[in-house]
Amino acid sequence: MKLNSYFFQIFSIANFFLNTFIVFLFLFFGHHDIAAQGFVAISISNIFTYGFSGNARNIYLGSKTIFSLKKIIFFRLLISVIAALISSIIIYFFLSKPNFFYLFSILILTISSFIFELLIARTEKNDLPNKYYALNLFLFFLNSIILIYFQFLNFFVIYVLIYVFINCFLFKNFFKNLFFTDIKFFVNLQKNLNIGIYSSFLKSVSNLVWRFSALILLGDSKSAILFMAFSLGSFFGTLFDISYGALFLKKLKNKINLFLNSFYLIYIFMAYLLVLFFKKFSTFTVEENNFLYSATLYSLLGSYIIMYALKLRQKYFEIKEMQNFCFKVDILIYFFNSLIILIISLVNKELVIFAYLISSTFFYLMYKIIVQNDFKKMHKK
Repeated sequence: MKLNSYFFQIFSIANFFLNTFIVFLFLFFGHHDIAAQGFVAISISNIFTYGFSGNARNIYLGSKTIFSLKKIIFFRLLISVIAALISSIIIYFFLSKPNFFYLFSILILTISSFIFELLIARTEKNDLPNKYYALNLFLFFLNSIILIYFQFLNFFVIYVLIYVFINCFLFKNFFKNLFFTDIKFFVNLQKNLNIGIYSSFLKSVSNLVWRFSALILLGDSKSAILFMAFSLGSFFGTLFDISYGALFLKKLKNKINLFLNSFYLIYIFMAYLLVLFFKKFSTFTVEENNFLYSATLYSLLGSYIIMYALKLRQKYFEIKEMQNFCFKVDILIYFFNSLIILIISLVNKELVIFAYLISSTFFYLMYKIIVQNDFKKMHKK
């Protein structure tokens, strides 16, 4: 059982960060333009996918009541079709025509991960790991490195489609009767678009504005490196966000602080090794390596702050009476985040390396001061 818990966490995280891993590969092997545009393409597709997630995965894993997963996945399939069409048009006409097919492959990975995360959650809740999916995922990581290293980029695009098709085949028994889902769910769809959906949607919009601002103001190369540094910072926070709502970290109870702090130190060491690996083997110049080092350092400081901010958020989010207020605070945070790159660039572009640290600190202070005070007022009544 414990081994399965680790298995599910590893593959949930791998599924979620698969698109980012591919962008890292493009950056590492010198395709800075594809990498920078790839980060933006992920943000564009996230608006129409994870922007409508409503935290469904964690709700499903934490729910002890009957949960209609088929309805949610059918809804995600419909959203994904719309996401593929709209995102492709935006990417082709407003981001890059020459790199469209490479960016389209990243788009497909993002959309498929959006669907498969709930199927992975289903296997986790039923404690039935899909070993063939794990093998397909492992082979994709390995083969992607080979294809991009040897510049077989057109074959890589085809391989992405093959990878997604294989996954669909592996979960074919679940998809078999999916399209007989109760139509009433979609008739009443407006009822499902609550403030939680609006919050996750605005989070995706904020992320897109953040990345697009950096791409326009800093250019392909520098923005791609900055996105990588921010990703290394946000990765730790996202690990916490993905796992905390699941069954794994819930079982740690009083040991959670010790576990998170220990894991944070391990993560810093691994991030440091990755930066050294880029310095030794990538196509980066000395100036680009120094920029990556500085931006990663401050982003990792931000990741420690965001961990405690997310912990506070989860604490208050679990109080039903506080949920709507937390969502409203989140919306304010996302609005602030969307302006950070622009504001810092107007002051001094060299200070953009502090963006994630500033964002994390603002997040923590909003929950530590604003939300906590509201909670105390509520209990005084």
